[in-house]
Formats: sequence, structure tokens, C-alpha cells
Amino acid sequence: MLKKHVEKTCDEVLAKFHLTDIANQNPNKVSGGQAQRASIARAFVTKPELIFLDEPTAALDPILTKEVLESVQILKNNGTEFVFVTHEMEFLKKFADYFIFMDKGEIIEFGSMDCLNNPESEKLKKFMNR
Repeated sequence: MLKKHVEKTCDEVLAKFHLTDIANQNPNKVSGGQAQRASIARAFVTKPELIFLDEPTAALDPILTKEVLESVQILKNNGTEFVFVTHEMEFLKKFADYFIFMDKGEIIEFGSMDCLNNPESEKLKKFMNR
């Protein structure tokens, strides 16, 4: 009975994250975006309150980036909170409520996303204008 429940749950989650086509593939045979989405889907099964993602869209092409963003949105819609480490400001603007800008391990500036439109620190201004 437990095995059937686990299989049903896996099938539902794979479908939700559009991963049914890779369900039986070896993890080293899938694309970076598929692997990233599979990791997010695995986290979804545990119904976490908080997930930390380090550069979730790094080294992905625009199509795979979109797929990863859709996966993050699924979790966000289900009430999961996130902490992102990213250099992708458009990604951050879409998903974040607050930011912390760091340089060499030091917090330079933090605040609501509106603060990014008018940064106080020169380092953040420079970063935003790159």
C-alpha cells in the first residue's frame, strides 16, 4: 500500500513539474534545467516551509530558465518561502519580497524590492547599472 502511495505521489509531482518524460532516466542523462526542476520537485514532495536556492538559473539557456522559474512559482503558489542567492536581478524582482546585497561576505544594503530602484550604496548602484 505504501509503495502505491509513493508511486502515485511521484507521478503527480512529476506531472505538476512537467517531468514525466524523464521519470525513468538516469540523472546524469538529463539537462541542467531538468535536473534543477527535478530537485525542486523533490523538495515539493516534503512540503517545506522554506527552501534555499543557490543560483537556480545559473548556466541555463532562456528556455530552461523559464522552466525553472515556473517550478519555483508552483512552490511559491503553495506557500513555500525562499531564500535565493542570485546575480539575476530580473529573476529576483519577479520572486522576491526583500533583498540583501552582499559583497565579500559583508551586508552592504537590504530592504524591500522597491529599494532596488533607488539604491543607497554606491556598490549596489554600480551593480544595478551593469
